[in-house]
Amino acid sequence: MAKMYSLLLILLLLVGCQSPIEDPYAKNTPTTDKPKEKEIKSVVQKSNNESKGLSVAGLGGSIEAFERIFGKNKGTEMLGNFGGGNLVVFADNRASNITLKFKQPYTSKEQALNFAMTFSPKDAKMIKEYNHTAITPNDRKIIVFESATLAKQFDKMSFIGSKPGTFIISLKLDDKKYTGAVLGLGNNP
Repeated sequence: MAKMYSLLLILLLLVGCQSPIEDPYAKNTPTTDKPKEKEIKSVVQKSNNESKGLSVAGLGGSIEAFERIFGKNKGTEMLGNFGGGNLVVFADNRASNITLKFKQPYTSKEQALNFAMTFSPKDAKMIKEYNHTAITPNDRKIIVFESATLAKQFDKMSFIGSKPGTFIISLKLDDKKYTGAVLGLGNNP
């Protein structure tokens, strides 16, 4: 358990040092040497619609699935670095935590959530939504989901005391704009 918290702390520290992913709503033309966020979203959605389990580049997905979509892992087997700053914590070759940093902020929660959802299991069902206020008032929107697919892929200890299959998407809010997202197992932001 302490090892997992240490990995998450390292992940959060590294997020600030990573280059962000491309924003599909940005007006600037992205560079051609990295995949565009629209292309990533399209490929991830296609992968999620056609595949199950470890072949999907999202929560529960394997390192190999992420490499097929985002290219070579620039991190380690436990802390992957994909697609211009997408950071992924792996447990037993399955993605248990994904950190996304948007190149251009989203102006609506719906835009940010729609992109983050491309990394969630296709059977995800929203349970509740609330503002996270433990650090600063209203700096994060937390959306709790359940997925039978994730419940089957991970042991119940992976969900840190919550119902197996539970995961959250935490949308980071800076100055009324959404700048990033974290997807993680369990219901504790």
